[in-house]
Amino acid sequence: MLSVHPACKSGQKQAEPADRVYNDSSLIGDPVFQAEQAEGPALGSFIFGSFCGMCQKNCAPMFRLEPGETGMSMDWDQSDSYRTYPRKLVFETKVEDPARKAQAAQLMKALPTALLEASESEKTYGCPDCADGCGVYLEFQMKGEEGVKKYWIDPWDRGSVPKEIVAYARTVMEVVGKLSKSDE
Repeated sequence: MLSVHPACKSGQKQAEPADRVYNDSSLIGDPVFQAEQAEGPALGSFIFGSFCGMCQKNCAPMFRLEPGETGMSMDWDQSDSYRTYPRKLVFETKVEDPARKAQAAQLMKALPTALLEASESEKTYGCPDCADGCGVYLEFQMKGEEGVKKYWIDPWDRGSVPKEIVAYARTVMEVVGKLSKSDE
């Protein structure tokens, strides 16, 4: 069974209709999926996280990966700045743990083609956090391009969001939950 983001107050899960079956295992753990995504997209930056409206603390953990000359740097916004308006993420915590950086890098490599190749620079999929189920935020920029793409995704959508994007959003929720468990 999939878990709800730990910060979500109600802890309620939405039932899946019988005709839409999702694999409970992470896309990242699938060796076939990993082989297909071995190279990954050529991203200049990648921000991912989850947000929950009905919550008290650590309601919007966000992570940023940026490639550099000495490897991938990773930062963490633990301030819940995502919930402020205007949104200005505050990445004040450096993540140095190689295992955590590897998890995030795998998530970046697994970014669905549907999002990479989408013509919209901003789009909301489903109704993120409408039913106290939290939502996923993604922001990325392709290397050599100026435009940034931003997506808000309902990981519990039961019909209007493509299956590949829902599965990826659930994987993001799972990885964010793991990465958010302890400070360095």
